[in-house]
Amino acid sequence: MIKVVLFDIGGVLIDYDNQMYYDYLSKTDKINKRLFLKSLDPLDRKIDGGKISRSGLEAKLADELGIQRSRIHYNKAFENVAKTNKEVVKIAEALSKRYMLAILSDINEERYEIVERKFINTKIFSKIFLSYRAHLIKPDRRIFLYVLRGLKVKPKDILFIDNDIRNVRGAKTVGMNSIQFKNVNQLKRDIGKFERKQR
Repeated sequence: MIKVVLFDIGGVLIDYDNQMYYDYLSKTDKINKRLFLKSLDPLDRKIDGGKISRSGLEAKLADELGIQRSRIHYNKAFENVAKTNKEVVKIAEALSKRYMLAILSDINEERYEIVERKFINTKIFSKIFLSYRAHLIKPDRRIFLYVLRGLKVKPKDILFIDNDIRNVRGAKTVGMNSIQFKNVNQLKRDIGKFERKQR
């Protein structure tokens, strides 16, 4: 019986990815896309895991890309380019009338503050689990166990929604029900399937 619907932020509640960040930076600086993505991914995981600061990330990324640190705009790009996925938020608001809602996101402290200020009304979410607080990154099994301890429900009582198939599979290893988000219509269909099973 589903009791909790657990949402990811980036790529689900919010439309944002590193391709969008690259597009933002490449408007003013010539940047090798392959090098950018290769350099940014491990740094993203470190900052989201609370292991480096934004200034540390910006300095390292600027050095690897060969541009000035002042032009990295890590948070500015996020704030200017990211968009609320309004249709998914509407789905979440409807689900909040029937289930407890929670968030599990790989995100750092500064970007989460931007999310709360600009993109999402987080008051509909009863519990919020963030990677920088846990010092763990999806799909590490330990972060899902961390969520289970915080929610105090059985894994089978959770429906987890994430855009990354690796994270969907990670949640399934601890027994959570999981949906890979691809688009709004698909999400509605898949949620409907889970709800019909409960009748």
